[in-house]
Amino acid sequence: MSTMAENESAARTLYQRKAMLRTAVLAERDALPLPLRKERSRAIVGTITALPGFRGARSVLLTSSFGSEVETGELIAQTLASGKTLLLPRVNKESRMLELYGIADPESQLARGTYGIAEPRPERCRCAAYGEVEWVLVPGVVYADDGFRIGYGGGYYDRLLPLLPAATPRVSAAFQLQRRSEVPHGVHDQKIGMVVTESGVYRVGVPETAR
Repeated sequence: MSTMAENESAARTLYQRKAMLRTAVLAERDALPLPLRKERSRAIVGTITALPGFRGARSVLLTSSFGSEVETGELIAQTLASGKTLLLPRVNKESRMLELYGIADPESQLARGTYGIAEPRPERCRCAAYGEVEWVLVPGVVYADDGFRIGYGGGYYDRLLPLLPAATPRVSAAFQLQRRSEVPHGVHDQKIGMVVTESGVYRVGVPETAR
């Protein structure tokens, strides 16, 4: 077998392993009762807003939650209420990149877009530069103790994260059931530095009790 064929085979295997784990964890997350999901989401948001990195950031990049994800609506509201600059991403399918926009009024500036996620309406928002981001919330499905994650398969955040300032904290919000000791990953997969769940704050390799 040629080197090219071997690389293609390894890539297919990695894709399949990720897909299997993603499907299994999504099923677990979807099965979480709505009242429990809301309760845990509130706890997670409370922990995030108390993080020194979040409190000190002037400009934060968040995500609009969808499906059975940790609900970020309250986090978005608190970010705006605190006077921080709120940035949200919009999928550009042609470039396969995320475009960032400043949001001041989610009700008038957001609309359902790619994958049914509430995204900025470009004609009503200010286009933001990647260099503005001082703190980023990274979505995903599965999170490992070493900082690797499995997202939804589009690779958008793996392409975005290298473009952000190196000092920008990379944080994810997830339910405890989404954590694993390890996940399959490739050379282009980007690490995060912290996962916040209803059970605590987990920095890469170092679990801590949430305060």
